[in-house]
Amino acid sequence: MHITHLASRLQERLTHWRISGCLAAAAFVLAACGGGGSDSPPASPQAAADSAQVRTVNALDDAAITTLSAGSKAVNSADVDAPVSEFAKVADNAPISLAAAVESSGAQTPTAELGSSSAISVPMNATKGDKITVFAMGDSSNVRTMHIKQNSTNVPADQTGVRVLHAAPRVPAVDIYVSAPDAALPTTPTISSLSFANFAPPPDQASLKVPKGNYQIRLTAAGSKDVVFDSGSVPFPGGQAACLSPAGKSS
Repeated sequence: MHITHLASRLQERLTHWRISGCLAAAAFVLAACGGGGSDSPPASPQAAADSAQVRTVNALDDAAITTLSAGSKAVNSADVDAPVSEFAKVADNAPISLAAAVESSGAQTPTAELGSSSAISVPMNATKGDKITVFAMGDSSNVRTMHIKQNSTNVPADQTGVRVLHAAPRVPAVDIYVSAPDAALPTTPTISSLSFANFAPPPDQASLKVPKGNYQIRLTAAGSKDVVFDSGSVPFPGGQAACLSPAGKSS
C-alpha cells in the first residue's frame, strides 16, 4: 500500500488523542491533574502513598461508557465527553474489572459480548502507592484492556515522564514527533512505527524523560512526512508521568 494512501486512511480514522497525566487544557482531549478533565484538585501525595489508585481511559471506537470496578464496587467511569476518569483509591490487590455499556434513550445497556457479568477482569496487582491507568480499546462489542503504572516518584521535578500507547485498532502504525512548538518537523521521529496495542517505551522500560515546558506532538503514518495530527502547543509539567494515546473514532 502506498504511503500517501496509508496517510489518508490514518487521517480519516484518527480523530482524537487521549492524554492521561497532569497536563493542562489544550485543543484536544486530555486529562487534568486529577484525571477526567475536571477542575478537581489532584490527590495529595500522602493520599497516593496511603493507597493504590486506579482510573480508566475510554479509547473505544464507539460511544460506549466504561466503568471500572474494584471488587463489586464501581469506582469510576469514562465516556466520549469525559474520556479520562478521576483516580479512585482502591484496596491493595483488589480485583479490578472493566465493563462497557452503550447508551440507548438515556439508559446504559451492557454489551452482550462481555458476558452475563458485563465485565472483564483486568490482570493487575495494585498496591499501596501505585497509580494505574486502565485503557479500554477496540469497541463495545470487542473490548480489550491494557494498563500502565504512572508512578511519578522516579520523575525529576524538572522533567516529565512520557509514554505512548497506540489505542486505535483501525489505525495503522504511526511515527510520533515531539518538538518545540512551531518547530520544523524533525528529521527523525521521537517514536517510530508504533503499532496498535503497543507502548513506547515498553512498560518494562523507563519512560521517556523530557524537560518540562511546552511541546508540539505530531503524527504521521509510519515512514511518511505527511502530518495527520497536530496537537498545537501542549504544556508538560515537571515531576509527573503522562501517557499519550492516539485513538480512532468511528465516523
